[in-house]
Amino acid sequence: MALGGRDVTFSTCHLCEAKWWFSDGRLVPLSSVLDLVVGG
Repeated sequence: MALGGRDVTFSTCHLCEAKWWFSDGRLVPLSSVLDLVVGG
């Protein structure tokens, strides 16, 4: 999805339910994703 002009991807582990966000192939902290949503 596109947030604040950046493409971000959400991934999750179906076994342990861990969640990750990526942008440009790099792990992005959830706080950064939330900043994009609020500011985007």
